[in-house]
Amino acid sequence: MKILLLFLLQPVFLLTLYAADLEDISVFLTTKSFKHFGTATSWYLIKNDSIYRKNLSNAKFSIVTPSYDMKFLSIQKTRGNYTFENADSLVDFCRINNLLIRGHNLAWSNDQTLPDWILDSTLDNATVSKEFKNYIITVAQHFKDKLYCWDVVNEATYAKGLYVKVFGESFIDSAFTWVSSVDSRTKLFYNESFGNCIEDWQKNSLEKAYKNIKRLKDNNIKVDGIGFEMHLDPSKPLNVEVISSYLKKFSDLNLEIHFTEVDAAIDTPITSVKLKQQAALYSDVAKLFLSNHSCKVFVVWGFTDKYSSSPVYHNFTKNSPCLLDTNYKAKPALDSLYNTLKKTPHINNLQVEIDDADQRNTKNTEQNKLIINNHKYIQSQNGTFFYQVNGRKAVPFSRKRID
Repeated sequence: MKILLLFLLQPVFLLTLYAADLEDISVFLTTKSFKHFGTATSWYLIKNDSIYRKNLSNAKFSIVTPSYDMKFLSIQKTRGNYTFENADSLVDFCRINNLLIRGHNLAWSNDQTLPDWILDSTLDNATVSKEFKNYIITVAQHFKDKLYCWDVVNEATYAKGLYVKVFGESFIDSAFTWVSSVDSRTKLFYNESFGNCIEDWQKNSLEKAYKNIKRLKDNNIKVDGIGFEMHLDPSKPLNVEVISSYLKKFSDLNLEIHFTEVDAAIDTPITSVKLKQQAALYSDVAKLFLSNHSCKVFVVWGFTDKYSSSPVYHNFTKNSPCLLDTNYKAKPALDSLYNTLKKTPHINNLQVEIDDADQRNTKNTEQNKLIINNHKYIQSQNGTFFYQVNGRKAVPFSRKRID
């Protein structure tokens, strides 16, 4: 918590104002709501920018998403040559700092994100299929028990790239099947873009994602969660009613729900009015997140405007999407997000059923803490201590590792 002191003379008064910071949001969500707050990041930034690294540490995030390090183009830029160095370095950093990781992503049918070699027109469909399967299995095995979850497919609803040409929509089913065949512990997510959900294509995207996941469930293919990207436009309203209804529909499928890439890029030029619109939008997102007990992870797509990819993505017509500006100073959106989280009634997401297997694999320690070798949320007997199980390790929300 940052404290600002204002001194007024004649007479002298001392006024203390509190401005929220990222740590306040992290601490609130993990200790009061038992949810995770995180950010997208990259090993390059952590390694090469000490100021960025310091701010990342000070934020006390409990989970991160690699923005580039685990994508196909980063891991297998040339055929047959896997380069895990950056991703492994990020995993090691997270292990040391007790950060969970959302693996991102295994199958994104966007040709701009694929290496040139697999787009070679001389490769027939059978070869592409074999390479795709080998890649997914190899990467899933490499990171087995190191991640909280995988975004197995990314933006698949309106995909038109190579995978769709080769497989059709069955690439979704195949990807989930291949990952679960080599890693049964890590949670598997379907990550999708719905925007503000006011345009027809956005609403249709929600419905199509629901049907795709329902098909996976009906066919007994492992799928554990849905990711709402939440790349939003502050100049437009957020369709709270429609999004809320689908949060319930996905929750009714017993899916864990993550807000995975939250940001709100502003039309240039940036003005105080537009910053207030952005702040109001972050507030609406916070209310949605707290409205459903299945919403468990809130990840911003970068926490500082300094390294946002939004200007390039929007051809520099939009900018300033994050909670901190380019100098790591809080924007109105940060206070808005924090104050809304504090004031909004919400549903505790840790409604846990402990079955016989859990009981056998669980042992009590001091202060009624629980350790369990099963991939579930577990609540201690006194209702105070909660652990997020990550692979074979139980990690408490205090981020002190228990082995």
